[in-house]
Amino acid sequence: MQSFVRSLTLQFDVNPDVTQVGLVVYGGRVRTAFGLDTHLTRAAVLRATSQAPYLGGVGSAGTALLHVYDKVMTVQRGARPGVPKAVVLLTGGMGAEDATVPAQKLRNNGVSMLVVGVGPVLREALRRLAGPRDSLIHVASYADLRYHQDELLAWICAEAKRPVSLCKPSPCLHEGTCILRNGSYRCECRDGWQGPHCGNRKCGARAACGCWVGVT
Repeated sequence: MQSFVRSLTLQFDVNPDVTQVGLVVYGGRVRTAFGLDTHLTRAAVLRATSQAPYLGGVGSAGTALLHVYDKVMTVQRGARPGVPKAVVLLTGGMGAEDATVPAQKLRNNGVSMLVVGVGPVLREALRRLAGPRDSLIHVASYADLRYHQDELLAWICAEAKRPVSLCKPSPCLHEGTCILRNGSYRCECRDGWQGPHCGNRKCGARAACGCWVGVT
């Protein structure tokens, strides 16, 4: 599987202004091998992929997708608003039953998802996970992934042409609300916060508090 990910990465121009690549591995637990903004070149991504850990245990696709939603596909972790985003989930089918809701959360946040099922998987569970557009590839074994690289690349390129929203993922911090306006956006901040992205704590007239700058 690692060689497949490396081969796929070779097809992209990796840099902060074109293509970002992140990798999450999961087994009995979930771990971000590297985030979207960790490595800025294709060579660096290839090296990091070679060093990605193998996590034993029974994996949960649902837990892995929640991790991607909360800790990878966020502006604070390098995701760029207004840029197409895609997740490719490789799964042997374990834990697919609990992954439908996390998968839909990602889609609602502007992230496309392709499910790659490996081996004797529960096809109905994977079809529900793949969503209404039925973005699903099934292979007999991990060794057969290489025969589907062109299909996967075609899917990613097609998703890159889909319209996206500047508010997905939201660039607003601290539960601020992103509001689209005239081809741009503004952040409507919750009480106690201010700034272009709601990253500055609002200090009251009598409050002795520290103010800091968030993401801008």
